[in-house]
This record gives sequence, C-alpha cells and structure tokens, in this order.
Amino acid sequence: MLATAVAVNLENAPLTLKDEVAADPVGGAVLGGINLKNLLSSGLFAMPVDSDGFR
Repeated sequence: MLATAVAVNLENAPLTLKDEVAADPVGGAVLGGINLKNLLSSGLFAMPVDSDGFR
C-alpha cells in the first residue's frame, strides 16, 4: 500500500524526481507496474488460488 501511495504521488512529479525513484529497485518495480503482493506472496509464480486467496 505504501509503494502504491508513492507511485500515485509521483504521477505529476518532475522528471528528475522520477528518475531518482526509478533508480531504486522497489521504486522502479512499482513505477514499472509490478504488483508487489504477487511478488511477496508467490515469487511471481502462479498459485492455485483466486484473487482473495481462497483455494
């Protein structure tokens, strides 16, 4: 949630600030569109659950 808030706040930020955030691995991933929940929960592998985590 925090990473999404940072990305939303950077939408109209100056390009130099966006470049600084994009240099950070997590910031760059969020700006690139990665869903951190999927990364942390499954390592980007498919899981046999629905979007709420139910099997």
